[in-house]
Amino acid sequence: MRYLALGDSVTSGEGVLADQSYPHRLAALWRDSGCDVELSNVAVTGYKSADVVSDELPAAATFKPTLATLMVGGNDVANGVGVEEYRGNVRTILRGLTDAGATVVTISQQFWDRTPVGEGYGTREELTAKRTEFDAVLIAEGRAVGATHVDLRQVFEEQAEKQMWLDDELHPTAAAYDEWAAALVKAVADPCEK
Repeated sequence: MRYLALGDSVTSGEGVLADQSYPHRLAALWRDSGCDVELSNVAVTGYKSADVVSDELPAAATFKPTLATLMVGGNDVANGVGVEEYRGNVRTILRGLTDAGATVVTISQQFWDRTPVGEGYGTREELTAKRTEFDAVLIAEGRAVGATHVDLRQVFEEQAEKQMWLDDELHPTAAAYDEWAAALVKAVADPCEK
């Protein structure tokens, strides 16, 4: 199984060791169950959906993933990208992944707006509304191409309550990523089942 992870800092694993990011932890869980997994995590800190289109999506043609995860939108919201621009970018990403033959899994934004740094981008109500709006776009566009959406909002809520972020007061801890991977491995059909 060839797993391609696209997104921003929370996919790249900003602030933790590479093998502690959620894509690496997820791949490790699949390997533990006997699945042969080759992972390519092309996510980059600070990337918006337009950056994923230009810089990460080309990996779909060269890596030829059988499964891809997409978690993007926090930097779009934080940088004032309009929802329709985001929609167009997400549509392009999803179609590119499905055209490459990948089974696609979308994941909503983690609750970055609940962190001390995130709260600097607006009121909690404003940011939650915007995050929710962008997540709805990701879910709808994903469904349009047959993607599976994994709802981790309960996990994100619990982690926000426990303040499971690094000293930078923005990015999740390795323990938080472990919880994401555990939830994802339960929610995503075994990619190695015939």
